[in-house]
Amino acid sequence: MLRKLFTVEEANRSLAMVRPLMEEIVGHKRRMTHLMDQVAPLPPNSSDQSRHELEQILHALESLAQELKSLMNEVEQLGAVVKDLDQGLVDFPAVLRGQPVYLCWRLGEERVEFYHRIEDGFAGRLPVPD
Repeated sequence: MLRKLFTVEEANRSLAMVRPLMEEIVGHKRRMTHLMDQVAPLPPNSSDQSRHELEQILHALESLAQELKSLMNEVEQLGAVVKDLDQGLVDFPAVLRGQPVYLCWRLGEERVEFYHRIEDGFAGRLPVPD
């Protein structure tokens, strides 16, 4: 499957669509984590009330998971790759100096200003050359 390749300018222009999607994705992930934390303390042989609460939580988790998947698909339809749901990390496939790389952006950053080699990941982020 061929992926769209981005220039830095194209990646930055796409942030107008990617940023709000990633804000929703990160928010959904936080809500899911909060709900999962509520499930853990429920005892296995609990009352009808507890079972009802558990069913509600599980239903909410399922709904959030479906919405999360849909939002991630929207980002990927734009050609970007969601890399981390907690940080709102997104990679844009690109070629710099003849090498395949990912232009790397994280929610909260104003612009795409970093890249990393495909095999390096976030830890290998470097400033985009001028």
